Amino acid sequence: MTLSTLLSSFNKLLFGRPTYNTLNYGEINALWTYLAYAKGALIEFQTYLNHVNDKELRKFLKDVMDNSISVICHKFENILKANGIVLPPSPAEKPAVLTDSIPDGARITDQEIAAAITKNIAFNMLTISQIIPICTCEDIALTFSNMLVAETQYGSKLFRISKKKGWLIFPPLHHSDNPHTVSKS
Repeated sequence: MTLSTLLSSFNKLLFGRPTYNTLNYGEINALWTYLAYAKGALIEFQTYLNHVNDKELRKFLKDVMDNSISVICHKFENILKANGIVLPPSPAEKPAVLTDSIPDGARITDQEIAAAITKNIAFNMLTISQIIPICTCEDIALTFSNMLVAETQYGSKLFRISKKKGWLIFPPLHHSDNPHTVSKS
């Protein structure tokens, strides 16, 4: 059983009501706030695209922008509009520039970009996990549940990229001769 199937089954058990209910204030706040955050994230990722050198990281950034953030923005805008909610303002888009035109001291390194995106993914997973329990509309809860699965998948993919490129910084390993501190089994 996949994680997506498990979440779908969980949502059916938990939210056995009709798909389209009236949004509660928590859902409205979550949708509006997350939309504002996602619009900012698109601009942040545009900035990263101007700085990134690594082809694999560039492809990852574009994938997240095109298949996750932009899709969520569009979906949340439609939901909020349909419910008569004023949309949060959109920040101005960043112009595309050649990476080579950015001076070395001002350029964000690929390792720094990967670390920042990892932080964003962790933040998103925590935020989404706090939103799901306040949902009373099945479709909203399922949307956020699917977003959590997608964030987990993107986090795993970025972890593999970072590990392969040598961007992960591991803490020193701890060795102890004390048999009570580490299980030897």
